[in-house]
Formats: sequence, C-alpha cells, structure tokens
Amino acid sequence: MVDSAPSAETFRAIVEGASDGVFITDSSFRIEWVNAAACALLGRAFDDLAGRRIAELLWDPDDLRREPLRRDDLLAGRTTITTRTFRTSADTPRTLEVSAKLLGDGRLLGIARDATERLAAEERLRRSEASFRALIERSPFAILVHRQGKIVYANSECARSLGWPDAQAGIGTPVLELAHPEERPRIVERIRALQAGHAVVPFTEERLRRADGSDFAASVGAMNVEFEGEPAIVVLARDVTEQRRVEQQLAHAERLTSLGTLAAGVAHEINNPLTYVLLHLEAIRAAALHGDYTRVGEHAESATEGAQRVARIVSDLSVFARPELDARQTTDVHRAIGIAMGTASHRLKHRARVVQDLAAVPAVVASEGRIAQVVLNLLLNAAQAIPEGRADS
Repeated sequence: MVDSAPSAETFRAIVEGASDGVFITDSSFRIEWVNAAACALLGRAFDDLAGRRIAELLWDPDDLRREPLRRDDLLAGRTTITTRTFRTSADTPRTLEVSAKLLGDGRLLGIARDATERLAAEERLRRSEASFRALIERSPFAILVHRQGKIVYANSECARSLGWPDAQAGIGTPVLELAHPEERPRIVERIRALQAGHAVVPFTEERLRRADGSDFAASVGAMNVEFEGEPAIVVLARDVTEQRRVEQQLAHAERLTSLGTLAAGVAHEINNPLTYVLLHLEAIRAAALHGDYTRVGEHAESATEGAQRVARIVSDLSVFARPELDARQTTDVHRAIGIAMGTASHRLKHRARVVQDLAAVPAVVASEGRIAQVVLNLLLNAAQAIPEGRADS
C-alpha cells in the first residue's frame, strides 16, 4: 500500500498557504511559529511575532487574566474558541476569533480569523431586532409569536387585550386556549395552511377569550416568520368590538331612516286592515244582537285575518327597528326578501309590478335585518327612479 499521509514539507506548505492565521506557542503562550496569514492579520513580520507572548499582542494586556483559556478543556483534548482583540503594528485594534488546541508535547496550536465583519453583522442584527421589538411594543395591534402551538413572545398590547398582568404571563400558553371553543377548528385549519407552506393567512374575524373568560371580537391575521433563529408563526389581532358596535348603531340608524321614509305608507298599510277589523267587529256586534251566530263566526274569522295582517306588518317592521336583531343566526333568505317586499310594497304598487322569482337556497348564517335592509334599499331606490303611473305598463 502507498502511504497517503502528507509529508512534513507538504503539511508545512498547506499551513503556510492557509487563509486563516496559524500560530504555535510554547506552554507559557510564547509564540514559536506563525504563518504568513497570521502576520498579515496583525500587520507584523515573522521576526516581530516570534518569541513574544500572546498577552503582549493583545489590545488589553489584562484580557487573558480576566478571561483565561479554559485549561480543563485544553487538557481534555477539546478545542476552545474565544474572541480576542489584538493590537496591529499600526496601533489599531483587530478582533480575531481564535481556536486553540493543546498539542501532545504541551505546545499550543492556534488558528485565528478576522471576526470584525461577523461581529459588526451580529451587532447590526442585534440592533435591528431591538428596533423591531421596540416597534412591536408600540404597535396598536396585539402581536404574539407561537411555535409548536405554544406562545413564545407577546407584546404589551396583547397582554392588555387578553387581560394578562403582563406579556410574560402568556409565555408557554397553548395558542388555541386564546380562542372561543367554537373557533378552534377553524384556527387549526389556518395553522395547518401556514405549516403547509402558505406565507400568510388573510385577516378574518374570530372570537377570542380573555383571561377572565369573557369573549371579544377580533380581526386576526397570521404569517410565517423566523423568530430567534427558528421558524415560528406571528399572529396580529385587533379588537373590533367597538367598531362592530358603531357599525350596528349606524346600520340601525339607517334602518330607522328608511322607516321614516316609509312611515306614511306603513301607516296606510296598517290603517287598511285595522279598518277591516273594526268593520267586522261592528258586524259581529250586530249579528250577536240578532242571535245570528253563524254570521258572528264568519265576521270573527275575517276580523282575525285583518288582525294577523297588522301583526305581520308590525313583525316585519321590528326587523328594521330592533338593533339586537343584527346578530348572526341561521336565516331564511326568502323570508328576509319577503319582509323587504312587504315593507316597500306601498311605495312600489303605483309605480311597478314586482315579480318574485326566487330559486331554492339553503339557510345561511347571517343577520336577517341586514339582508332585509339591503333588499329594501334596492327597492326604495328603484321606486324613486320610477314615476307614478300605470304600474302594469
């Protein structure tokens, strides 16, 4: 077999041509030999380095005293890595990352490389992260970061929104515990989408749960990020409770405005069946005086129909007048359209003939009042655009 180990000359040529600085010291850290790269790093000639102790070359001579080499690691054959600042021949500092290993004869082998750029990059990154955290802390959004389903960071606004004593109180909390139980399956699907490679999931409204068990509506979005060097998911949330309250008030005011526009016609719509009821009640009284109980039953049935007509009108109006009916619930779209049609009928009957051609649709989770309001607005706008005349023409 051919011995593949490099000769001493080959080894020396490799070390001499290395881009990293290489030096060998005796047991008292006095330099015995350095390569050209080490000379270049310190801006010194070989003769200026050979025979000098390492401490003499440090920017701060007490550096080794304050942070000595870890002899236990060296004696155990382990490589130690430290960062030291040396003084160049131009009397300027140069920071080097030095790997040291004890050789079998007690001498020390050191390999050094310039760490200036790396340290500067680390400092820029540190400042950038500090600025980013400061920005997050000032954000009006509640922001949290979770990894493997547990919270690893939260800002102050998140703590305030969720009722925690401080942001640290939520660290380690399973993120799903922050959501209303009914929302959790949907949130799990959004997390899976991010884990599958989606960069972001869009903002959507979710019900979140505070520390005291109360719920609130929030607009929530999330995206994949790298946090502290590892993949994670950042969540941004904004409490929209007040916004929804104002929207409901505006929607209620809009409905009341529509009712004001319809007031005269609605009064007429109610007056007709009321007159019908009153006439039949008078007829009932007259028939009862004459003992004609068959006619009493007939008139009573007619009066009931008139009263039911009034009740339907009042019921339809309540959809527009009661703000609490804005709540989302299982809603029959056809019923909502019918309410709007009935409410606007007196404005349309002298202008146009409305034909309903409704396809079969399943129930939806929505606000019946808001659906009816949208259809009512369309009908009223149409009525304003059509002059009174022959509705059938």
